[in-house]
Amino acid sequence: VDATPFGTVYIDGREVGDTPVVRYAVAAGRHIVEIRRTGYRTRTDTVQVVAGNTLAYTRALLLQR
Repeated sequence: VDATPFGTVYIDGREVGDTPVVRYAVAAGRHIVEIRRTGYRTRTDTVQVVAGNTLAYTRALLLQR
């Protein structure tokens, strides 16, 4: 998981660290990924993880208005 600019990553509501987050293991299935940073809009998406596969997730954070 990566973002520009950097942000804090949450997977299924659990904080997992600041971007980039590399090789964070999750079970196969749907997961909610959030990237948060003060002054920026939170990016939230649902991703589908397939067993045995790696998923790359990159987003741009937009300034709040």
